[in-house]
Amino acid sequence: MHHLLIACPLAVVLFLTVGCRTTWAQEASGQQPANGSSDQETVKAWNAFYQSDAENAYRFVLQPGDIELRLDPTPILRWTNPLEQGDIHGAVYVWRKGGRPLVVGQLFSYLNNRGGRVYCHAVHSLARDGERLTGSRDGKVFWTPDSPGVQMHDLPMAPAPAASRNLRLTQMKSFSRRFSAYTEEASRGKRNLRLLTTPLDRFPENALEEPDGALFSLVVGNDPEVILVLETKNSAAEGEIWQYGLIQSTRSTSVALLDDKEVWRYDANEKTASDRSSVYLSVHGIATLPLEAPRSPAD
Repeated sequence: MHHLLIACPLAVVLFLTVGCRTTWAQEASGQQPANGSSDQETVKAWNAFYQSDAENAYRFVLQPGDIELRLDPTPILRWTNPLEQGDIHGAVYVWRKGGRPLVVGQLFSYLNNRGGRVYCHAVHSLARDGERLTGSRDGKVFWTPDSPGVQMHDLPMAPAPAASRNLRLTQMKSFSRRFSAYTEEASRGKRNLRLLTTPLDRFPENALEEPDGALFSLVVGNDPEVILVLETKNSAAEGEIWQYGLIQSTRSTSVALLDDKEVWRYDANEKTASDRSSVYLSVHGIATLPLEAPRSPAD
C-alpha cells in the first residue's frame, strides 16, 4: 500500500491497535497482530497516540449540507506488508455519513535513519457526483478533492439483491471472486494481488433507506492495494440492483479485472498522490515523531 521513500534496514514500524480487537480481514488472512515491540507499555502508548490523533486531529466535512462525517471508533483493518522495507505496519479507518463510508483513511509510521519516526497519512474519497469533501488536520485544511472519489457501475450478470442482510453478504462474497487485480512498478514489474473474500468493511444496518454494501480488499500480505466497493442501488428502470466501484490504496500503477477483463486502471505516471486536490492523497512525513510516544498529538 505504501512504499517507503527512505531505505531503513533497521526500521521499526508502529502497529496501530485498539484493545485486543481482531479485524475481519485479519481473520480471513490468518495473520496475527504484530506489536512491533516487546515492551507492551510502549505499544499501548503508541496505540493511544494514534487513536487519539484519528479521533481528535482529523475532521472531514461533506457538502452540500455542511455534514461532519463520523469516525468509526476502531480501525477496520490492521495491516502488515512483509515485502516492503522497514517492516511497515498500519491501520485503516473509516469516516461515514450514516452507514455509508465516505472517507477511507490510514495512519502509519516507520523509523527513520536519524533517531526519530516518520509519521504518515493516506486518505481516499468515496464521494459521488454532486458531493464535495474537505479534510482538515488540527484545524488546517489539507485535502480538497476536486472530483468524485469513486465511479459506480452496474454489475453485469448479477441477480437482484437478496431480501435478507445475511444473504446479501453471501452474494457480495460471491461477486468479489469475479474480480482480480495487480500492480505495476518499474523496479518490481507486475505483482498479482490476493483477494480477501471476508469484507474489509460491511456497511452497518441503518434505519434510514441507505444502500447495503461492503468494501473488499486486494492485498499484498494483508496490506490493501486496491479496494472494491459493492453496494445496492434502487434503479427506476430495473428496481434494486448491484453496483461496483474500485479505488486505489497505493501509489503504484494498479489494474483491476472483472471476469478477466480490465475494467479499471490507476496510472501512477499520470497522477500525483501528494496533490491535495486528488481523490487519493498519500503523504509521508506529515510529522517527525520522537522515539517515545508523545502523550498527545499536540506534544
